[in-house]
Amino acid sequence: MKQRRLIILGQTWTVIYVESLTEGSEAPVYGSTDIDRRIIKIATAVNNTPALLQSTLLHEVIHAVLGIAGVSAMLTERTEEAIVLALESGLSPLVRLK
Repeated sequence: MKQRRLIILGQTWTVIYVESLTEGSEAPVYGSTDIDRRIIKIATAVNNTPALLQSTLLHEVIHAVLGIAGVSAMLTERTEEAIVLALESGLSPLVRLK
């Protein structure tokens, strides 16, 4: 299990790369964010390219930012996911420009 640390809005977060994630869903789970524990998990089985790994990490970091800022508490889960997906789609090409 590979791990790394990220600083998100001044907080240290742990990113854990695991083989797979399940959250009671039949659909594949690409990543998860635990705001209280400051842990992001990324499933490597479904994120099987560098571009997918990067997009999923960005997606989960956006969830973390919204959670830390208290914005998540003001949104329904569905609305938050829509916002996160829109930001991920718009920002992913910029992040890949390294």
